[in-house]
Amino acid sequence: MQDAAEFEGYCFINDEYMKLPALTSEQLDRTVDFIKGVHHFAFDDMAVMNIIYEEAEGYFRGQKDVKSVVDVIQNRVGLYLQE
Repeated sequence: MQDAAEFEGYCFINDEYMKLPALTSEQLDRTVDFIKGVHHFAFDDMAVMNIIYEEAEGYFRGQKDVKSVVDVIQNRVGLYLQE
């Protein structure tokens, strides 16, 4: 954690390198709390993943809102799992 608190790195955003400042102790605590709260979930069904990829594309292109995409994904996955 000490290394993370002192780490200053760079990232590439909008075609330029930007310096990342070191984390404050509050940011570091929040990050650690978040990581501790994550539960691993693995999903190997490519048919379901393909449904998600197909439907999410419209959202990321700005053609659909998130609620309609979620509704369609839930419907399609539900039908797939019923089969």
